[in-house]
Amino acid sequence: MPTIQNIIDHTLSQVQNPQLQNTVDTVKIGDPTVEVTGVVSCFTVTMDVIQLAIDKKANLIVTHEPTFYAHLDNITDTVAKSKVYHDKRQALEDAKITVWRLHDNWHHISPDGIVTGMIQKLGWQSSMRHELKSLRENPVIFDLPKMKLGKLIDQLRDQFDLQYMRYMGDPDLQVSSVGLAVGAIGGEYQMGLLINHDVDVIIVGETCEWMVGEYIRDAIEQGKTCSMIVLGHVMSEQEGMRYYIDWLKPAFPNVPMFYAELTELFSVR
Repeated sequence: MPTIQNIIDHTLSQVQNPQLQNTVDTVKIGDPTVEVTGVVSCFTVTMDVIQLAIDKKANLIVTHEPTFYAHLDNITDTVAKSKVYHDKRQALEDAKITVWRLHDNWHHISPDGIVTGMIQKLGWQSSMRHELKSLRENPVIFDLPKMKLGKLIDQLRDQFDLQYMRYMGDPDLQVSSVGLAVGAIGGEYQMGLLINHDVDVIIVGETCEWMVGEYIRDAIEQGKTCSMIVLGHVMSEQEGMRYYIDWLKPAFPNVPMFYAELTELFSVR
């Protein structure tokens, strides 16, 4: 069987000019020199994800987002006092699980791995305005058949099995051009889709309410065509980690591989 490091090395070898320095894509805990018994891919390492890895006898978790509540997974003085942190770390150590983060390079690969998975989930491949490379190289814009904003919202809610949808705009607004900004790419990028590319609606993960939200409020109150749908960070990116398993499996056909799907972060009442 290959080692955990073989999995990591293969992944990075497929990235043109991989980011090996000044990157968050490092081993967070565990020993990458041991043989891999299975791979679990996820948006982020939760206690349920750890349990899935234990149940499947998988000793490698590949996560897109931090494990220990900071972008660099540096343990802050505050987190170091937390029993939640210590119990999580202990669970990983007891199970001899290695955690490797795949964030920068999965966005850097061409085409962007996270966005590729999201587009596959949406089923909008044939509606893309530009060839997909990376979010920084060209915007992800779709030209869809004209429909009401409310219909698009309902489609996304059903497609992602969401309890609720956050949005701005008139549900009866006719929309066709859609800009996609996954994760927390930033308000400047999101506003750029609206201003520079004149899309009818943006679909985002997280947004900056005082910046993007208030720009859209002003545009709406001025009678302009402008709207936004907020999926949440998890729902806007985790399909890219499902795609990682599909992408990786042909290179290691004898290694058991699993995708850990997360539910929505928030509830409503």
